[in-house]
Amino acid sequence: MIKSMTAFGSADTQQGDTRYIAEVRSLNHRHRDIVVRLGRNHQSLEEGIRTLISSRIRRGRIEASFQMEKTGDALPYDVALNVPLADAYLKAFRQLAAHAGMEPDIPLESLLNVKDMILMKPETVDTETLGHGLHQALNQALDALDAMRTREGRRFWPILSNDSIAWKRT
Repeated sequence: MIKSMTAFGSADTQQGDTRYIAEVRSLNHRHRDIVVRLGRNHQSLEEGIRTLISSRIRRGRIEASFQMEKTGDALPYDVALNVPLADAYLKAFRQLAAHAGMEPDIPLESLLNVKDMILMKPETVDTETLGHGLHQALNQALDALDAMRTREGRRFWPILSNDSIAWKRT
């Protein structure tokens, strides 16, 4: 059966308080060229994703992108004060005030505007759970992509076969 080279598939799955979204596009290309777009903190999962895509698609340019969203009350980031940096700035502000003969009245906004005063750490993620969720969404997206490739191939097959018959006769 002839399949179209260009298609799109997407899937949306839920595991616990995390929603996994996968989108896969395929384009005509002589060889297999896989492009994976993952968050910076999830690059360790890229090889497994490439392997899964390679097992299902033989050729073409395949672009896969992923998103993970928290659906519960849990926040995806942990925010913390950089206490050593705050102490160092407070000490410097107090020294400056004493040197200038002023009261050390330091507005909170002055400290909050200092670079790296507030540290934002991404949530620690269990890569096994994350990988399972992404693979589940990817498999469903690849199923949708394959279904679209098959539909498009069926739609164009009569045109191609009639053209090839007409070409052979002339």
